[in-house]
Amino acid sequence: MHLHRLFARRGASYYGWAMAAATMVTGICTSPGQTYGISSFNSSFRQSLSLSDTQLTGAYMLGTLLAALPMTYIGALFDRYGGKRTLGVVVFVFGLACYATSRVTGVVTLFGCFLLLRMCGQGAMSLIAGNTDAMWFNRRLGTVTGIKRVGSELACGLVPAGTVWLIVRFGWRASYAILGGVVWVVMGGILWLVFIDRPENIGLRPDGDVGGQEQASTVASNADSFTPSQALCTRAFWVMAAAGALWSMVGTGVQFNIQPIFLEKGFTIQNAATWFTVLAGTSAALFLVAGILADHIRLNVMLCVSLAALVIADWLLAQATSLPHAYLTAGLFGLGQTFFMTIISTLFARYYGRTHLGKIQGIMATMLGGASALGPFVMGFLNDVAGSYDVSLRLFAVIIAVMVPVGLLATPPSRRSAAV
Repeated sequence: MHLHRLFARRGASYYGWAMAAATMVTGICTSPGQTYGISSFNSSFRQSLSLSDTQLTGAYMLGTLLAALPMTYIGALFDRYGGKRTLGVVVFVFGLACYATSRVTGVVTLFGCFLLLRMCGQGAMSLIAGNTDAMWFNRRLGTVTGIKRVGSELACGLVPAGTVWLIVRFGWRASYAILGGVVWVVMGGILWLVFIDRPENIGLRPDGDVGGQEQASTVASNADSFTPSQALCTRAFWVMAAAGALWSMVGTGVQFNIQPIFLEKGFTIQNAATWFTVLAGTSAALFLVAGILADHIRLNVMLCVSLAALVIADWLLAQATSLPHAYLTAGLFGLGQTFFMTIISTLFARYYGRTHLGKIQGIMATMLGGASALGPFVMGFLNDVAGSYDVSLRLFAVIIAVMVPVGLLATPPSRRSAAV
C-alpha cells in the first residue's frame, strides 16, 4: 500500500510532511557524493593511488566542473517528467558510481568516478529533493526546510566518523561499494512506497491549503511564475549566483581538504572527522531557527549573515593552533551553512514561482557546481606552491568579505517582470 493511502484512511496530517521526511532521507543518501563524504577517503586515495595534492584536487575539480553542466537539463527533466522518475534514474546511476569508485586504479578512473558521484549525489539528487519540497510547501517552506535539515545534519554529522570506521574495518574499496548498496536499498524503498511528485497528484494543494488559501497559494506559485529567461534578467538572481559561487567554492574547498589541513596543524584524521560532527551539530541546532527566520525576515539579510560567518571561519581556521580553536571554526561554518542552505532552498520558489522552478534551479546549480570545482584545486595548488593551506584560507576570507554588503541587493524582483 502506498503511504499516501494510509494517510488518507486514517485522516492523518498533510502528506507533505511524509514527503519532507522522504526528501530528508534523500539528502542523507547523497553523502557518498558530497564533499564531506568523499573527503573521508582522501588519505586513502592519496596513499593507495600515489597521488599528489594537485592531482587529487585537479581530478576532483574537473569532475565537479563537468558534473555541473547537466544540471540545467536535469532541472528541465524534473519540470517535464516529475521528481519520481527522474530521481529513480539518478539513484540507479549513483549506486553504480559508488561501486565503480571502489575499483579505481589511477587518477583517470578516479576523475570519472568523481564526475558521476558529483553529478548524481551532490548535484541531481540534491536538486530534485529541494525542488520537491517547493512543490509541497509554499508559505511554510522555510520552516519545513529548517525541520528537515535538523534531521539531515544530525545524521550527516555521523557520516564522516562512520565512514572512517568502515574504512578501518573493511578497507576503503569495500566501504565505497557498501555505501552504494545502502543508497540503492534505502532510496528504492522511498521511491516505491513514499514518493509523489506534487500534492495535486493526490488531490491536495501546497501547504495543505483549502478554499481561499488554496487559491492564493496557487496564484502566487503559478500565474506569476517567472520563465528562466525572465529570472536571468533580475538582480537577485545574479547576486545569489555570486554569493552562492563563493560559498560553493570556499565551503567545498575547506571541507574537501580538512584532513590535510588538520594534519598540517598537528591534529589527526579522527579530529578532522570530529570537525564535521561539530559542524553538523551546529547546523542541526540552528536549522529550525533559520527556517522560521526565513518565513519572517528578509532573505537578503540572512545572506549577509551567512557570508560574514564564512569570512570569520576561514580567517580563524588559518590561525588555529588548538583543537578547541579549530572546532570553533566548525561552529561558524555551521552557522553560515545553515543560513545559506535555508536561503537557497526557499528564495527561488518565493521569488520566481513553481512552474519553471526545476530549470531555474538547474541553471543556478550548474553555476554553483562549477564554482565548487575550483575550491579544492585552488587550495591544493596553493599548498603545493606555498607549503601551507593557510594562504588560501586567508585569501578566501578577504574575497568573501567584499561580497558581504553586496548580499543586501538580493531583494525580491517585481512580479511585473514575470508578466513582460
